[in-house]
Order: sequence, then structure tokens, then C-alpha cells
Amino acid sequence: MRSLHAVLLAAISIMLSGVAPAEAATKPLKLQRNDFPTLAANQNIQRLVMFNAGTEDFPRRCDQLSIVKLQDLSLRWQPHIERIALKTCDINVFNDGETYLTYEARATFKPGAATLEGLPVLGYDEAMGEMHIRQRYLVDAPIAALLKALRPLIERDCQPMLELNPMTVETCAMRYDGEAWSVVVGELNHTVWLRADPENPARSYYEVSGGD
Repeated sequence: MRSLHAVLLAAISIMLSGVAPAEAATKPLKLQRNDFPTLAANQNIQRLVMFNAGTEDFPRRCDQLSIVKLQDLSLRWQPHIERIALKTCDINVFNDGETYLTYEARATFKPGAATLEGLPVLGYDEAMGEMHIRQRYLVDAPIAALLKALRPLIERDCQPMLELNPMTVETCAMRYDGEAWSVVVGELNHTVWLRADPENPARSYYEVSGGD
């Protein structure tokens, strides 16, 4: 009986060791603030859109950019994202003939695949132009829960910048403008926003934006 018991234990151990990697892969990705999807080609590039080879500056035409393939994301992100899409690409033409390209991209997370300070994250939106960027997470929680989880951290992390550059960062207290809570935390209008999802009050957005 002992021998059979030992055999069964060994078999169970092998089975468990076989499923452990799969179980580990399904554990939620615990996101930090300013922690956004990264291209595998360059770990310093936090965006979903690739610029074609030879494009030295920010693209001027929509055919100079393409949505990243899932396998092109860093290995940290791949298991958690369900799909990626380039939503829009627009070119604005000014009176002097200059053009300004902007795009919007979206990554949808697998159900239960990511959390932000314990709150489930459904998706990531990215809007960018040569002189501006907006990155935000869609959180599956109402604005009250997002404020409770993130506002103290945002205001705390703002303090060093307030002491270093009070001309740029006038206060670390988030303010409500009737639509969203926000605070400027750095140069080039680097601003953090907490806002309710206008289409679904059970959800909210954590957003970081900046630029001229």
C-alpha cells in the first residue's frame, strides 16, 4: 500500500508541475501607474503603434505606421492582451500647409488578466501626435473606487516634483472641474486624470496626458 501511495503522490506531483506554468500565466498582471504596453523591439517604447523603418521623425502619413502584432509586444504583456486595434488615423492640415498626424489605438485585456491597485482593468487606450500623448486604462470600477485607490498615491508621488519645480507643479491636490479629477505633475502639461466613463457609470478611466 505504501508503494502504491508513493506512486500516486509522484504522479500527482508530475501533474501539478505540468500545469503550474499555465496557472502562472493566468495570474493577473499587477499594473503600476505609468506602466503601459511596451514593444518588444525596444523596452523603452511604451506604445502600441510601430513606425515604419526609415521614418526618422514622427510619421506624417498614415501608411508610415502600423498596429503592433501581439507577438511583437514584450513577453510581459503578450499573455494578458486579447486583441489590439488601430482605431483611427487622422491628418490635420493647417493654413500654412503643415500637417499634423494623430492616431488612436486600443488594447483589450483578457477577462481578469490585469489589475491596477487591485481594480480590474478592461483595456488600454492610446492617443498620440508629434506634440501630445494620452494614455489611459479603462477600469471596471466606478469613479469612487478609483479615487479611493489612486488619489492618495497620485498626490503622494507628486510631492517631490512640487518641491523641485513649484513653478510647474503648483499643487499636488487633485481638483474636480465638473467632469474629472486632475493634477499637473510635471512639465509639458504632464497631467494625471481620474474620470468616470460617460458611457457606463460602473466604469472609470485612469489617464495620463501631456504635450503642447
